[in-house]
Amino acid sequence: MQTYQMVIGIHQCIKRNLPHEALHLYSRIKQLEPSNNIDTSVHSALLGLLIGKWQWELHQRHQHLLRQYSQQGRDTAPLDAAAAAIVAATLQAREQQRDTDSNILEKMSMPTTAGVELPPGLVCHMEVQVELMREDKLKDKAWLDGLLEGMPAERPPLLALLQGAVPLLLADLEAQGQALDEQLYLQLARVAGIMGDPDKAFDYAKQLVAAHQAGGPSASKLAPHVWPQAHAIDVSPCNTLPQASDHAKQRAFDYAKQLVAAHQAGGPSASKLAPRLRDFQPALVGYALSGKAGKAAEVIKLALQTCTQDLTEPEFALWLEAIANGGSYSQLADALAAMAGELNAVRGSTLALVEHFFK
Repeated sequence: MQTYQMVIGIHQCIKRNLPHEALHLYSRIKQLEPSNNIDTSVHSALLGLLIGKWQWELHQRHQHLLRQYSQQGRDTAPLDAAAAAIVAATLQAREQQRDTDSNILEKMSMPTTAGVELPPGLVCHMEVQVELMREDKLKDKAWLDGLLEGMPAERPPLLALLQGAVPLLLADLEAQGQALDEQLYLQLARVAGIMGDPDKAFDYAKQLVAAHQAGGPSASKLAPHVWPQAHAIDVSPCNTLPQASDHAKQRAFDYAKQLVAAHQAGGPSASKLAPRLRDFQPALVGYALSGKAGKAAEVIKLALQTCTQDLTEPEFALWLEAIANGGSYSQLADALAAMAGELNAVRGSTLALVEHFFK
C-alpha cells in the first residue's frame, strides 16, 4: 500500500512540476522494496518531468546555445535570463489567450534581454508551444506534503539531476527485464537531444522503428486499416440510420479477427512500439540547430516511411531551420516542394526561416 501511495505521489509531483520531489519518492520506493517492479509508465513520466515536459525543446535549444556561448567565452547569464523569461511569457500568454485558432505569439510580449537575439527557429517553436500548452489542476497538496516529509533540502540543477537519474532508471528497467516502449524511446531521444547528441536521438528513433518492424509489442498496428471505397454501406431512407451491407459486415468481422491475431502475436502490450512523429523531433531539432540539413532530410524521410501521421508545420519548420543554418538551394527547393503538397498556409515565423536562408 505504501508503494502504491508513493507511485500516486510521483504522478502528483509530475502534475505539479516537482522533479526533485518525484525522484525522491522513486528512490524511497527502491529503498523500501528493491525487488518491487515499477511500471514502465512511471519511468517514462519521470524522464518526461526531468526534461521539462512540454519545455523539452526549449531546454534542448537552451543547452545548445549555452555550449556555443561557453566555447566563445561569452557570459551565459543573459541567455539563462532570456530562457526563463520566455517560459514565463508563454505561460502568461496561455492564461490570457486560449483561442488556438489565432496567432497567439503576435498578442504576447516576447521578452527582450540585452545582448541576446532570439533565433527565428526559437520564435517558431515557442509559437507552436503556446498553442499546445495545457494546464493541469493541482490537488491533494497536504497529502503529498506528508509523503515528502523529511526530504533533503538540497536542489541540484535540473541538468545534473537528469544526468544522474537516467542511468539509474535504465538500470532499474534492465533489472526488471522491462522492454522499452514508444514512450521510453521518445524520452530517451529527448534526453540525448538535450545532451547535444542528435545522432543518438536519431538512433533511438531508428531502434524504435526496428523493434516495431520486427513485430514486437506493436503487432496490432500491422493490421490493415484500408476499408473498401465502394459499396461499404447501403444508403437507407433519410429518416433512418444507414444499415451496413453484408459485405461491410464481413469486412468488419475480418478486420476484428486480424486485430485479435495480431494482438496475440504481439503479446499483451500491443501497439506500444508504433513510431510517431514526436519520436523523430529531438533528432530533427538537433540537426536544425547544427545546420545538418542532409541528416535532417534523413529524419524526415524515415518519419514519412514509418509513421501513419502526416508531417505538420512544426516538422517542416525544423527542416527549414536546418537548411537555413547550413543547407543548399536544392535542399531548400525540396523542402518547399514538400511543404506545398502538405500545407495550405504557414505562420510568419516559418517564412522567416526561409528568409534567414538568404541572409
